[in-house]
Amino acid sequence: MQTLARRQTTTLDKGARRTYEEELEWSIVLFWASMLDQELLDDEFQSGFLSAVAVLGLDTEDAGWVSVFNFTPKLAAIVTICKALVVFMAYKQRQDDIDRLKKEGLGETEAQKEAVSIVEGVHDVVPRLLYLQVYGGLGFPED
Repeated sequence: MQTLARRQTTTLDKGARRTYEEELEWSIVLFWASMLDQELLDDEFQSGFLSAVAVLGLDTEDAGWVSVFNFTPKLAAIVTICKALVVFMAYKQRQDDIDRLKKEGLGETEAQKEAVSIVEGVHDVVPRLLYLQVYGGLGFPED
């Protein structure tokens, strides 16, 4: 990801630049998904995601923690972004599936019918990235 982010794009044509941007975007999505996909065993301090959430809860003026009223909107934003990340991953999975089926000889309509739906993709990813332990998930940063 670091190599992609530092790459010069001024000399690329529009098509190559778009391909580069898509690669960089997907690398960022995979990075954040990997941050959510860290099982917590006995050391929650090994989770970069959990550490970042803890930093958001610091009150620098009072050298303590922010009030629940100030922290709740931040948590809500994090959860919403995580949900959007999962939907984007399912969308990308569907687009890749359609492209693969078209390369195998199916037409556009047939490929769209055969490809994994976004809903199915979300159902595949949610148990791993967003389920809480109380709903059958493992110990992940969301808990």
